Amino acid sequence: MVVDAALLRGLASPTALILIGKVDMTAELPPELLENISALNVEGKMTIGEDAYRALQGKLKNTEDVRLTIVPEGYRYVSGPLFLDAAALGQYQQAGLYSADIIRFGDDINEELLNKHIRALYTTGSIICTEALRPAVLKLCTDPSVRILHHAEELILVEGRHTLTRAELGYRPDRFSLLVYGALKIQEDLDPRELFDRLEWVDKFGEISAGEEQLGALQARLRTREGALVNLEQRESGAMPGEQYLVQNVGYFTL
Repeated sequence: MVVDAALLRGLASPTALILIGKVDMTAELPPELLENISALNVEGKMTIGEDAYRALQGKLKNTEDVRLTIVPEGYRYVSGPLFLDAAALGQYQQAGLYSADIIRFGDDINEELLNKHIRALYTTGSIICTEALRPAVLKLCTDPSVRILHHAEELILVEGRHTLTRAELGYRPDRFSLLVYGALKIQEDLDPRELFDRLEWVDKFGEISAGEEQLGALQARLRTREGALVNLEQRESGAMPGEQYLVQNVGYFTL
């Protein structure tokens, strides 16, 4: 549920609100409208701007039971995955971006363009950018422990389901990285040595299924070890031992 100025204007007099679920109070909310709230009880998760949080001090109830995220003053909250190429970046003017998800910068973003439009970055997810842009991105991050997934050449982003084939590799550059959020299958006839030689990084948030030797090549290039690796040879033989068939933390989303 989004609590915005329109909703608060609709309150005839100071009102006690009970909100259940996921609450977003990051919109700009004038102090006089916040006075229309006499008490606020949230059951679930609430993301709130710092100004609104200060104004509602004393009115927030059962805060110990709420998963509370406070967006610092001067930051613009982004609720989902964000992809920024040169065109999309143009909508921001020295903005601070606060995200609980992924921020991905297009390959057409350079340091000058980044600094022109963005003044600060914060995310509890990951930031994806080119290797050349990484130092500039790191300077803008308020949290030095932020996870930046950089790539030098082409990035293959897998959402949903995809099979990586020998034919496809024939049209890819010599070096590439894999970023997997969905389910990736490595075609059986793809040479493990070629896979190892051409891979820069593998960031695995979803599921990757491959033959045993191919899995060895992938594991040698793994940088992010979430999600699951599936051994196709063991699955087809009916043997499903241990970690290589265990699927955990698999998530699917669309950028």
